[in-house]
Amino acid sequence: MPSLKTECTVSQPEHPMTFGSLERRPIVAEFNGGEISSDAGLLLIRQIDQHYGFSEQIAACFTDHRAPSRVEHSLEAMVAQRLYGLVQGYEDLNDHEVLRADRMLGIAVGKLERRHGEGAPLAGKSTLNRFEQSYRREDSAAVNPRYVKTTVDPVALEAVLLRLFFAQHSRPPKRLILDMDVTDDPTYGEQEGASFNGYYQSTCYTPLYIFCGRQLLVARLRPANVDPAAGALDELQRIIPAIQAQ
Repeated sequence: MPSLKTECTVSQPEHPMTFGSLERRPIVAEFNGGEISSDAGLLLIRQIDQHYGFSEQIAACFTDHRAPSRVEHSLEAMVAQRLYGLVQGYEDLNDHEVLRADRMLGIAVGKLERRHGEGAPLAGKSTLNRFEQSYRREDSAAVNPRYVKTTVDPVALEAVLLRLFFAQHSRPPKRLILDMDVTDDPTYGEQEGASFNGYYQSTCYTPLYIFCGRQLLVARLRPANVDPAAGALDELQRIIPAIQAQ
């Protein structure tokens, strides 16, 4: 939610909670009102991200073809902004027209001021949409490379979840159980590939997920009019040899 002003005053704890600093500004959790946000949990999400390197590893799968001197939003900043928004429940790109000016999200992403020109410090919906079209940049019928200046390596991107999974184990487990599941991802409007699914009684996608315990190994977006097992064998043939090699 946007930052809100409050006139509430309460006694301060003896030792305020600190979360490091950003651009020589200390980040401190206090209870004296001022500019407040309902998304303070982003500070903890940011620490988790920095510990495991989610945003950094995902951003490394992209190639930036923009002129470096004119770049306002780095690849890692855009990845982090999108991930943090999803974690907080902001699923739509439209949400970022407001979130781009949210101070708490800016602190989490690590950017409080623009480097070029005027405006909000974070990326808006159009910029993020172009970034998410990276995987279609070479498809000239769908995306104009003049506007989409980033590309992605899908094989490297698929491997990120496996690398994060491997990093959680200091030694090979005696047994691994892979759990495959299909669920519905409801859509609205006329999203490409969306269709009506009789089982879920909605217009949706039916993504395929593969978990090992609580950890996600595969997330494959699929249309709703495919067999529930479609693509499962291909994914198993991809991840099982990688697990065995590790």
